[in-house]
Amino acid sequence: PSLKVSGGLGYLLKYPYGCIEQTTSSVFPLLYLRDLAMAIDSHKYNPDSISKLVNAGIDRALSMQTLWGGFGMWPGDRHEYLFGSIYATDFLVEADKAGYVVPKIAKFLALSYLEGILAKKNDEYTPELKAYAAYVLAKGGRINASWIRRLQEMKDKMPIESRFYVAAALGVLGDRKAVQDILGQEFPNDKVEREVGGNLTSYVRQNAVALSVYMDLDPQNAMVPVLVSRLEKAMSNGQWASTQENAQALIALGKYARYFSQENIEFNGAVKIGDAVREFNSHNGLEVSDLDLSGKPVEVSVTGKGTAYVYWTSEGVPTAGQAQEKDSGIKIRRAFLNRDGKAVDLKAVKHGETVVVDLVIEGAAGLDNVVVEDLLPAGFEIENPRLKNTEKIDWISDDMIEPVHMDIRDDRLVLFLDVKGGTEHFRYIIRAVTKGSFVLPAFKAEEMYDPSVVSVSWQGRVQV
Repeated sequence: PSLKVSGGLGYLLKYPYGCIEQTTSSVFPLLYLRDLAMAIDSHKYNPDSISKLVNAGIDRALSMQTLWGGFGMWPGDRHEYLFGSIYATDFLVEADKAGYVVPKIAKFLALSYLEGILAKKNDEYTPELKAYAAYVLAKGGRINASWIRRLQEMKDKMPIESRFYVAAALGVLGDRKAVQDILGQEFPNDKVEREVGGNLTSYVRQNAVALSVYMDLDPQNAMVPVLVSRLEKAMSNGQWASTQENAQALIALGKYARYFSQENIEFNGAVKIGDAVREFNSHNGLEVSDLDLSGKPVEVSVTGKGTAYVYWTSEGVPTAGQAQEKDSGIKIRRAFLNRDGKAVDLKAVKHGETVVVDLVIEGAAGLDNVVVEDLLPAGFEIENPRLKNTEKIDWISDDMIEPVHMDIRDDRLVLFLDVKGGTEHFRYIIRAVTKGSFVLPAFKAEEMYDPSVVSVSWQGRVQV
């Protein structure tokens, strides 16, 4: 069981960006996976570490809460991201139930914002959003029975996950017959079109939400093992495609593993590595990360009743440092220009010289939530455009795309964009601050909720 979730957990904890959805997804599963996470790595996922991660997630999520109680996509946003607001509130409600410190006023405002989603008639506030909001409100003790009943009447026109949110809300009302009417409906295996914005619907998300609700309301249902199998088959390299899919799948599988944990097991075992022997049993696991494994045979022996799970992990940095160049659904290229807009000779950049980086993005219209990660050569620094004393070059802002969010780091520029289609530019200034010969790293553009849409390009060297 731990092996099945280790890849997804690692993906979420190492995910390098932090919008409200990604922040919530990175820690939400830990509320359900404490025991399994500790089985994976008791050092990384000990109780103190898990508590720190969840508390950090709560703090970061609250940094994106607006005055009206909803949540923006990024810190400082004044406009709420509707799905992200419901999702973050769902996490805060569950974290509060799990004993974590969630400020009462923040939770009150978040739930009040969800009540506003139910009340509004604008087309933006869809039945799908209202179904999720009604479910979270019910869990948070703010039951809106009239809206739950209204959504029950609309269930047949909703996508699968919204139908299950309605069932879960009805479960809070205590209407078992209405719950079974929904849970007993045919559950198709159709591949749904992936949403890269909005509600972030996907095949994995639909099956995960359904499994999660089954585990809450009807864990012995015949669909449970079917949904578990679908989620396992949808994995690639031990994880799913996006933060939303990993989080929802892990939450559901965490509930499943907790419910169907092994019973009546009693075994003893030993691990022999070279001349060293370590013992374990069904109550106490074993880690051997302190032993030198190189070139030595490993023998594992077990006696008794039950199943012992054995796994190993290995990680490192590739010595070649090469990235595979590709263009799939989007294309990004990079040019280095001088103050006059002419190409710079990368073999002879002067120390202290400023260089304009021109990122050229080509993609179809409607690519939402695209991240561009432009890694810098080690001898350069970004001239922060937010500072008043930063050198300005007037022409670089001509016909330039406006990013949704920008993250300036020591070694890279990270842009978050909605691509409008055609050819678009983003330009910024870097300065050569260190003499020497440096690797020119690859850079990429990727749709965060559909990693199949990706472009990776440019590798070489630069001389200062």
